[in-house]
Amino acid sequence: MPEKRDYYDVLGVKKGASADEIKKSFRKLAMKYHPDRNPGDKAAEDRFKEVGEAYQVLSNEADRKEYDAIRAFGAGGPRFTAGSGSSAEFEDMFASMFGGTQFSGSEGSGF
Repeated sequence: MPEKRDYYDVLGVKKGASADEIKKSFRKLAMKYHPDRNPGDKAAEDRFKEVGEAYQVLSNEADRKEYDAIRAFGAGGPRFTAGSGSSAEFEDMFASMFGGTQFSGSEGSGF
């Protein structure tokens, strides 16, 4: 399995970014790479998932602290996995951020 990119890099923010900066960047990237806007584009779908995973970790204060601590260990440390949340929880979180709208294309996107 390929090593995951740095979550701050994925969202295009600095390590000290505020919660608002993280949310703003996530929203912009999620809309850009959403499967409904890029039908049949596997690369965009993969990027959308990567952006969602990065946001799931960095938007949760406890997960972000744990992620930062693990990163401090360096490349040899254990890999961080985004919380215990499921992809359904991610969809719920994404939908609630955009007024409760469910995106119709997510059924076939692997969520």
